[in-house]
Amino acid sequence: MTSSNATTWTSVTNPSTTNLHGVAYGNGLFVTVGANGTILISATASSWQAQPSGVSLKLNSIAFANGTFVAVGEKGTILTSSNALSWSQLPVMNGVTLYAVTPY
Repeated sequence: MTSSNATTWTSVTNPSTTNLHGVAYGNGLFVTVGANGTILISATASSWQAQPSGVSLKLNSIAFANGTFVAVGEKGTILTSSNALSWSQLPVMNGVTLYAVTPY
């Protein structure tokens, strides 16, 4: 759903067949993450394009701060990107599922 005023909302079609779990905005892009390593990006929040994440695990949350997107998920998955087009996976420390990330 999108809204310019938080009162009137418009449905947006999910181009992915997976559930989506988080969304962040940064560098002029909306980025959402979900099951099976799904990452979708959009400049408008109404038309979305899939980006390869390099992982097949569920991504639970995404945040943007200091010029970097950070996505987290199952088995300690942590992905980072400055442009939302190419993603790097950080080493997994303990394999515990991460459910949320917040900008700082």
